Amino acid sequence: MSTGAEREPDAAGSEPDAPAIEPDAPESEPDPPATEPDAPGSELATPTSTPGSPAHTRRESRIPLLTAATSAVCALLFTALTTLIVVRHGQPLPGDAALHDWARAHRPPVALALGRAVTATGTGVWPYLLAVLAGAFAWRGAPARGRLKGAVLALAVLVAGQLIRTGLMELIARARPARHDWATQASGHSFPSGHATTSAIVAGLLCWAARRTVTRVIAVSWALAVGLTRIELGVHWPTDVLAGWLLATAWLLALHTATPRFRAPRLPTTDDPTPAPRRIRRVTPLPPRATRRQTGPTSGEPELPVLRAWVVTARPH
Repeated sequence: MSTGAEREPDAAGSEPDAPAIEPDAPESEPDPPATEPDAPGSELATPTSTPGSPAHTRRESRIPLLTAATSAVCALLFTALTTLIVVRHGQPLPGDAALHDWARAHRPPVALALGRAVTATGTGVWPYLLAVLAGAFAWRGAPARGRLKGAVLALAVLVAGQLIRTGLMELIARARPARHDWATQASGHSFPSGHATTSAIVAGLLCWAARRTVTRVIAVSWALAVGLTRIELGVHWPTDVLAGWLLATAWLLALHTATPRFRAPRLPTTDDPTPAPRRIRRVTPLPPRATRRQTGPTSGEPELPVLRAWVVTARPH
């Protein structure tokens, strides 16, 4: 049986800063390192905008509400504009005639040729082809059946919007500007503009499928250019074009809010610029008894702690 006096030489011969080891402490692997909450200003902290975080969840929950509100505002504006047209029996609203005359007086031959080329992309087969490509591209990375589903869905959205626009055009039956002001051929009634409505719906589908901001800017700019050429060529009143934009926006946002299938799946692809979120755990260094020394760099730089799953190498005391 050992006594306290016999244990004194061992304690005296040990290093002064070494902690005393209890007799019944087993020599086993250290306990798992304790985790600390991520510090907002630390490089090791996980960004608050990563999917699944509370901030990201709150932001995602607000998107349907904002979309529904924007759709309702566009629908109300379109309804108010339509009411004014009906009350005035299709006569130009204040500002329509002035903008029409200004556009007719400022269209040189080069602008007319460019306007005819741009306005031709807003009718015929081109909008339907772009809608099909947008739907298929929205499901990129999915099997062929999924891409076909996206193409059919986008085409159905465009066709349904065209039916709504045609019905309103026949119901309101607003006359176009005088024929001698036209710089291209046109048919049917004037309100709302078919070119403006069609190009805006297609631009919305392209923005729905695109992931890069530059692609969305190009799509929206194209739709605006198509609508403005209808005013330049003298075949529509400015309020016809504005009504087409409002109708298309209200239609697309209403579908996005009410129909979950209208939202394309976010499938992981090789061209996706968004990297997968990576979470790094912060650990608390273990007591000196459970650490091992690491030889520092020869350049004189301070040693850095190396974090492992179960082993923590810290700077020696």
